[in-house]
Formats: sequence, structure tokens, C-alpha cells
Amino acid sequence: MRNKNSGFHVVEVLLIVGLVALLGLIGYRAWQARQTTNTTSPSSQASVPTVKTSKDLDNAATFVDQVNASSDTSDLSKLEQELNSL
Repeated sequence: MRNKNSGFHVVEVLLIVGLVALLGLIGYRAWQARQTTNTTSPSSQASVPTVKTSKDLDNAATFVDQVNASSDTSDLSKLEQELNSL
């Protein structure tokens, strides 16, 4: 009877190694995705220049015109929902 079960241990070990490798791969991919989003978010936020003179105000207006605000509409939709609830 022992001879029939002798190959089953190899299957168990391979199954466990496969599952651990799969979990490791999924965890690594999730960690890597989180690292790339953490590194890109601070650089995508630009700082507005300080306004002290009218020329600075013109520069700030030019800067704001260059920023593409239409790409992220989540804040706009939240604002509209809050306005409608009033």
C-alpha cells in the first residue's frame, strides 16, 4: 500500500510550491503597481507660483491655463452632487 502513495508527496510539494509562487507573483505585481503610482503622483502635481505683482498674476493665469483640468472630472462630479443636494 505504501508504494501506491509514494508519488503523491511529489504532487503535494509541487502544488504547494506553485501556490506560493503564484501568491508571490500577485503580491509583487501589486507592490510594483503601488510603487509606480506613488512615484508619479507627486510629480504630476505642480505648484502655483506666488503672486506679488500684476506680472506675477499674469504668469499665474498663464500657468493655470496650461494645466489640463479636464482629465480628472471626479472632483467636478462630486461638487455637482453636493450642489444638487443643497
